Amino acid sequence: MDHNFYCEHGRVILIPLKKENVEQVRRLRNLPHIREWFNYSEEISEEEQSKWFTRYLSDSTDYMYVAFLKNNPKQFVGTYASYNLDTEKRAIEVGRLMVDSQNISERGIGYDVVAAGIKIVFENLPVDTITGEVFADNVRSMRCSLEGGKFRITGKKNVEGREVLLLSITRQQYLNEER
Repeated sequence: MDHNFYCEHGRVILIPLKKENVEQVRRLRNLPHIREWFNYSEEISEEEQSKWFTRYLSDSTDYMYVAFLKNNPKQFVGTYASYNLDTEKRAIEVGRLMVDSQNISERGIGYDVVAAGIKIVFENLPVDTITGEVFADNVRSMRCSLEGGKFRITGKKNVEGREVLLLSITRQQYLNEER
């Protein structure tokens, strides 16, 4: 969806995904150490990414962000997204966390990306609950979600033989954490 939500948090700036960032996102997504954490882990072609971006622009429930370093706003460091907005249930899912840890020397950037993404949702969307899913063996993403996003683990499921943890945070929990 074409949106204008923006957030600075910690060391990062999250801005809306634009056409000029799509190739950066595809290259990052195709790195073996990144794509192994996605349900669909095959490499994505330029054509597939272009088709995805066209669908994304027409989906009013999907908000994709690209992250840059605050002290170097041209340095792309990753992505985050909120999607499947359900205004009746006042809920949304988050994910698609990717951090280019091989090209940045600072540690913990994912924490800042997740915290900024959660802040954007609760400050801009009619949402009371944010949910997410993470592979149980994806320790980095889990740590970013639990520490940066202040998520709680609410359950588990199995996806093609891999354990997936179900995460959630409510607006009230978020507000209590901010105090």
